Amino acid sequence: MAAPGHYSPEQIYAAVRRRTPSISLATIYNNLRLFVEHGLLREVSPHPSTLLVEGNLEPHHHLVCMRCKAVQDIEGDFINYKKLSQQAPRGFDLSQSLVEVFGLCRRCSAEK
Repeated sequence: MAAPGHYSPEQIYAAVRRRTPSISLATIYNNLRLFVEHGLLREVSPHPSTLLVEGNLEPHHHLVCMRCKAVQDIEGDFINYKKLSQQAPRGFDLSQSLVEVFGLCRRCSAEK
């Protein structure tokens, strides 16, 4: 949770397995879901088939590479909550926002 970045369960599994070889990928998935459920991690999944989690619980947004699927944090207040709450359906209680901007990262742009 202290490591900056966005990690898939498989990446976390590979790192944890070095220290605890008997751990299973299912255990990683189960614990990640539990951590997300209890607010210790936030799910960041730019595509439904991909689960990424992060420990940065501060308000921020994401830049997502369309080619390699890398996710980078971007700081800034891009949402006007007052205006958004006026446009939201009646009774919809806003709790947080997440803007995902898609493009090509520096590495993928260089490979064009």
